[in-house]
Amino acid sequence: MMALDSGIPPTPEPRDRGYWLVFGAIFSLLTFGLLLAAFYLPEISCDRWTLLRYVLPVFSGVAAGAFIGAINAKGSINQFTVAATGGFAVWLISLLVVGVPDRCKLVNISHFELFDSTRTIGSPGNKFPVTLETTKTTYDLGGDPSEFALFFGAAISNINVESEGRIDLDIEVLGLAQNDKPIWAERDHYGLLNDWRRLSIPNKFTPDLVQKKLGVDNITGKFLLVWTVECFTAKQLIDWDGRIRIKVTDHKQRAGETTEYLSIAKRPPQLNTTSSCAECAGRT
Repeated sequence: MMALDSGIPPTPEPRDRGYWLVFGAIFSLLTFGLLLAAFYLPEISCDRWTLLRYVLPVFSGVAAGAFIGAINAKGSINQFTVAATGGFAVWLISLLVVGVPDRCKLVNISHFELFDSTRTIGSPGNKFPVTLETTKTTYDLGGDPSEFALFFGAAISNINVESEGRIDLDIEVLGLAQNDKPIWAERDHYGLLNDWRRLSIPNKFTPDLVQKKLGVDNITGKFLLVWTVECFTAKQLIDWDGRIRIKVTDHKQRAGETTEYLSIAKRPPQLNTTSSCAECAGRT
């Protein structure tokens, strides 16, 4: 008579089980070594951490699958329900648990606000807005390039902050033409998280008011950029199409740049090309 198939997988022979145990033991040692590398090497690069984050769960899953036993994992991702058993469950749990260090997160720019510059005080090259009100209105360049002034702010987060609030940020603000070519550029470097509090506009209007106007509830670990753009040539302002690009490079994180755009509806300017500004642009 033909034996009925019960659906139960055959029990591995003792020799086969011994091979799997040796295989699992080797992978367990390798997994332990990866754990040491992940949690005890202080200067591991972010690129290596990214590889480690995916390789470690693979090793963990293979090692777990080599031993006798069972493990179940259930959860939901968006509208999907996920269930896993055995070595794959270990792989899934490890992948979700092993996070990304703060120093390896990509820089984020948010809470971009344009401040009202229709009324200003101060001399060219040292202008301030009369009030720190935000605006979405069309920007009018006016007729005199020496009177040009633009004020804006943004919150920069996911930056690496070391002891005593030390940071290493390079920030570049670019004005673009229609062909995406930079027409003007301003750069600055910041070494402390609280450097933004000593910039000209926060110093005049208080840092608390700047935070309120940008709508940033919690500034822990964030750098509030408050920038003044002014005093360019007539040609630069005519060629500028109203777009601003911000580049932030955190030298304590992985190489790369984060960009954010602001588009301003600029009226066709009628500028006096003979007028000039004696002071340098880029006061922050």
